[in-house]
Amino acid sequence: MNTLEFLLHNCFIDHAFFQDMIHSGFNMYLTLHCAQCLLRADDSRYLPLVEKVAELASPTGHWPEAVHPQTLGGCMGDGQHAWAAAEWIMMIHNMFAAEEGDNLILLRGVPQKWLQPDHPIKIGPIHTRFGALEIVVESAAETVEVRWNAHWHAPPAGLFIRLPGTAPVRWDDPGNRNGRISLSRNPNNG
Repeated sequence: MNTLEFLLHNCFIDHAFFQDMIHSGFNMYLTLHCAQCLLRADDSRYLPLVEKVAELASPTGHWPEAVHPQTLGGCMGDGQHAWAAAEWIMMIHNMFAAEEGDNLILLRGVPQKWLQPDHPIKIGPIHTRFGALEIVVESAAETVEVRWNAHWHAPPAGLFIRLPGTAPVRWDDPGNRNGRISLSRNPNNG
């Protein structure tokens, strides 16, 4: 984490990694690499980085290889950089379903501000090495209900729900294809 802290304090401008050699611009895939590290460390500083990358997307949902810090247009390399798009997909995937060893961690990166009553979050199928799953998150004032339907090739050894704003939960039966749990909201937790 020391290297990451150095990068965050010395190489970021307005939540984007600024590469001052060769590219001379904001680098989306390196910004997302840092966001992934923060997410895996359960550090909420990942979110402003993800939001900045989303803000800098083109109208077609792509990014140039480098974004000029003043014009916010492309300044180097590919106009629609496939690596940046792949990193975006990986980031969103891991916010909802992250594979760590033989475990699957659900919802670690879903920010509390997305949890609005009468606005369910639905995603899937999300493909993992364990199989595909669909996830539905429904919020109420004091609880959040999480449901999933999995099509396991081989179930994960551990299935964890790590939704920010709720207490972490280890699901007792990760081999079960269908799961449903009601979580108490705790604004002080994440």
